Amino acid sequence: MVGLVSTGVLYGDYDLIPRRDLWGVLRTLSAGILEEPWLVLGDFNAVIDDSEVCGRAADTSASMAEFRSCIFDTGLVQLPSTGCPFTWHNCSEGARSLWKRLDRMLVNEAWLEAWPDSSYICALPSTSDHSPLVLTGTHRDAEHAIFRFDNYLARQPDFRRQRQRKGNLTENVKMAKRFLDKAQTLFATYKEDLLLHLVKCCRTVYSEAIKQEIRMLKTACQIAVDEAW
Repeated sequence: MVGLVSTGVLYGDYDLIPRRDLWGVLRTLSAGILEEPWLVLGDFNAVIDDSEVCGRAADTSASMAEFRSCIFDTGLVQLPSTGCPFTWHNCSEGARSLWKRLDRMLVNEAWLEAWPDSSYICALPSTSDHSPLVLTGTHRDAEHAIFRFDNYLARQPDFRRQRQRKGNLTENVKMAKRFLDKAQTLFATYKEDLLLHLVKCCRTVYSEAIKQEIRMLKTACQIAVDEAW
């Protein structure tokens, strides 16, 4: 049973200088949160690297490096995510269109020990220009942990959920394909270098989504073989 859990919801300033104060606050908080699970989520208004941007943006290598340094110093890691590859869009079209991954969930080691299968979904935006984030996962009961594998375990909920993830991955592939089709349509119309870069970004995301689905299919096939035995 989990005791104290620390959760922080934040909003990062648009400007780099004020954001440094937020990074400092996170570093200070991390020094006092050593044992309990810690989740930090929200709109950080920062990206980790160029792969989290599609379009012409003003993000500098310095601001990205400072964000990465903050994550490293606090001992936080990114939770795995599915859904939209970018969590914010500037609601513009053509050459001015811009996608970024500004929203995320970060956790510490204690969180991963308590919820090792936790992840989050980046859903499609509705009333906001940001994607809502949906946390998923189940708590691991350390007193009843299982350390051996038997074929009958493949029929338990954890393994069934693993196979059900294929449905989520399929949706990711479809969504990535829609992004790619839209980008290719824009490039065919406007012939801008920026849109060509966007097409390449979307192609990379689409390719990665397909690879993830293939890996999951292989895992599901292996489970099916184990069940047959």
